[in-house]
Amino acid sequence: MEDENIIFEQLAIFDLLSKFILTIDNQDAKVCASLFTENGRFENGSLMIKGRQKLYE
Repeated sequence: MEDENIIFEQLAIFDLLSKFILTIDNQDAKVCASLFTENGRFENGSLMIKGRQKLYE
């Protein structure tokens, strides 16, 4: 049973990453931001954007 849960969790992560990449490719900031929690953050090197609204902007 535990192995099944790991597989389902991995598939959920792959699905989320696929959606994220697709929104980046399509330059769809609104949908991309919706993939994050309300106080989620995106970090890339010294850049950090925190909060869904800031991610959208």
